[in-house]
Amino acid sequence: MKSIRTADGVVGKGIVHEPRSGDYRNVVIWMHGLGDTADGWASLMPELGLEHTKFILPTAPKRPISLNGGMLMNGWSDIYSLSSSDREDESGFKESRERIHGIVKAEIDAGIEPSKVALSLHVVTDDSTACRLSDRRCTIGI
Repeated sequence: MKSIRTADGVVGKGIVHEPRSGDYRNVVIWMHGLGDTADGWASLMPELGLEHTKFILPTAPKRPISLNGGMLMNGWSDIYSLSSSDREDESGFKESRERIHGIVKAEIDAGIEPSKVALSLHVVTDDSTACRLSDRRCTIGI
């Protein structure tokens, strides 16, 4: 696999792994958890042994995280509290959702079948991202 650093293929920082031949039919978009970066997961992707697969690992932007006393860290959105009844960071979710949608759209526009795009949404966005992307028949992972 060859690695391309500092790009997620669309607008942000990240890492892209693709087969050395450049020939791929599958795409995995892997989003890291709070405080992490694409670098925290990049070495795992080639070890999975998935042939003909491009891995896109975007790095979330640095932002103050309220739950952590406003500490500046990589996060897909602010986290105000752990309470399910508390408000959510609508603008942070929107920004992350648009970025992930842009990555997916770029791959589909490049000829990848929507059913061959897999997303790890374990930490990234609100439910509307999964619902909207599932309309395009992408595979949603947890």
